[in-house]
Amino acid sequence: TPADSFQGTWRRQTSGTTSWLWPIDFVDQNWGRAAGDEGAVLGTADAGLTWSVIASGGETIQDMQFVDKLFGWRVGWAGGVGRLMRTTDGGKAWQQQNYGAGHNILGLSFLDRDHGWLVGTEWIRRTTDGGQTWRGVQMPAPLTNLQDVYFVDANVGWVVGWNGNILKSTDGGTTWARQTSNSTQILEGLHFTDATRGVVVGHGGVILTTTTGGSTWTARTSGKSVDLFGVDFVDNDRGWVTGGSGAILATTDGGKTWKSEASGVTGTLQKISAYDIGHVWASGQGGVILRRILDFNAQARQMITRPVLDGSVSEWQGMAGIFLNQTRAETIEKEIPSAADLSANLRVGWDAAYLYFAGEITDDVLIGNDGDPAKPWRDDVIEIGIEGAGASHQYTLAVDGRQADKGALINALTFVTRTMSGGWQFEAAVPAGAFGLSAFPLGQSYTFTFGLWDDDLGGGSAGQTHLIRRGTSTFAAANSVTGWGTLALIAEPYSYSTPTPTPTATATATATATITPTPTVTATPTATLTPTVTPTHTLTPTATATSTPTPTATPSTGAIHGRVWNDLNGNGQIDPGEPGIIGVAVRIYIGGALIGEVHTGSDGYFEIDQLAPATYRVIEINLAGLYSSTPDEVEVALAAGALAEVRFGDWAGRHGWLPLIVQ
Repeated sequence: TPADSFQGTWRRQTSGTTSWLWPIDFVDQNWGRAAGDEGAVLGTADAGLTWSVIASGGETIQDMQFVDKLFGWRVGWAGGVGRLMRTTDGGKAWQQQNYGAGHNILGLSFLDRDHGWLVGTEWIRRTTDGGQTWRGVQMPAPLTNLQDVYFVDANVGWVVGWNGNILKSTDGGTTWARQTSNSTQILEGLHFTDATRGVVVGHGGVILTTTTGGSTWTARTSGKSVDLFGVDFVDNDRGWVTGGSGAILATTDGGKTWKSEASGVTGTLQKISAYDIGHVWASGQGGVILRRILDFNAQARQMITRPVLDGSVSEWQGMAGIFLNQTRAETIEKEIPSAADLSANLRVGWDAAYLYFAGEITDDVLIGNDGDPAKPWRDDVIEIGIEGAGASHQYTLAVDGRQADKGALINALTFVTRTMSGGWQFEAAVPAGAFGLSAFPLGQSYTFTFGLWDDDLGGGSAGQTHLIRRGTSTFAAANSVTGWGTLALIAEPYSYSTPTPTPTATATATATATITPTPTVTATPTATLTPTVTPTHTLTPTATATSTPTPTATPSTGAIHGRVWNDLNGNGQIDPGEPGIIGVAVRIYIGGALIGEVHTGSDGYFEIDQLAPATYRVIEINLAGLYSSTPDEVEVALAAGALAEVRFGDWAGRHGWLPLIVQ
């Protein structure tokens, strides 16, 4: 199964009740409510990892909907009399509302805090003031036992019921017109993704779909004969249906075809709530609450050539990645991030000596080594949990270059980072010795997950967001992992034949993502572990730097020279008294290919000559304990006979920079 497929597994959650649960409703990836018999309302704020009773009453709750974390409505009956209740505090306290009819209420639909609709046995009501007042509507006759209602906006909505009845309104529910369903079954539930595309489910395994707003309805093959009750979609294509005998059906083509998914239960599943593809829940008989978790079976491709570990992921663009964001995270702790605030695309490769990880992290504010150097997980990091071959690791890799394993600082990995506009990139190599191996074998499989910590505040804070792709933690002792995915070392080869060039920016660009400098700079702690295999990420250059070139009358080559200096005040400018730095590695690339490497000499100067006209990437590799005050990557468009100059500033603080272009 591909790591980022739509396939998933249903897991039962602990609801704490055996009462029949009818509705379930989530307003984001973590916050949800469920309810049912005996008037109990259950709540969760951690995606259902824990549920608790937040309210109780005497009626059977047939349906319930929240428009945000405060305002919600529930409907049901007690003693044969319908009851409508509203909450303004997330479901802790409820106030009864008068809806103008005494019969049972079976369904409701609210767009916002004001606009809502109710259906009962023989009637429809609508409100525009949050349920303070309700008005009856004009309906075609005869109609009995209306079951559910759904509005896509303030004007357009549908109602379903017995005898295959489907009604549509285009004026906010004031008037209704009958549609032809070509079914005589009891229709129990419906969902529309827009004003044209919808799905209706009912007894006897009935599924009807429309792409014309209901002008025509098409019967689909469900493969089930049991009654179907709940339906929900996350977009126009992907959705689920629930029903009797634990039935769950999934579609990826808007309802044209359906595939059965194993629920693990045999009782009726009443309702379903789908917030996104990674956050779907179902409720039903016996207090059952199920959550669907995306399958996670990653693959590491075999590397034909050893990667150049410089922090750039340009060489990895031809490899499919494993994506992590708020949608695909099984666990989201603390704040739920926006897509622009936090996500990661991780790629994995391997050879006999190393397991390689390369990642692109989207993060709008970068924080590194901010207040507690010994605890990198308090800043912006990626965490990799991996277990197998008798060993387990929780690698914490920080944006500023620190690394840890199970909370202890290490230097056992080759690990290089670089910042980019709106985030950062990294490459890391894990030696085979970390698993007690002399070489990684083909076909080896590991239990695997990864996560992100995001810190936007700094000041030693513990982070605002924690995403975990699979499971509830990236930490596990050896041979004790449950709930993670897998990582398999496969034979499919990967090489860097056509790398994608690194994105460029103008010399005057200001970085969007900035690593916040700390008032008191603390050097990176000395690592406590020694790598089993010494990583070799500095490759032998194919072109060697020579002395100053002697130009000819018609030069066909050019040169790049420059200086690395100690920017004592971190202002990005060479000020009087600021010395050069000796021994700094400077590398030059064409695309993803390393052309050569030199080290700075007296007072920080370097030069690379005899270069053919081309566009080069010049990259400075910071010495330990120093960080860039200027961009550490410069793109040089070198012409024949030209002498291009680049300068790199290093200091003991933190900045984040974009690449430059030098013409």
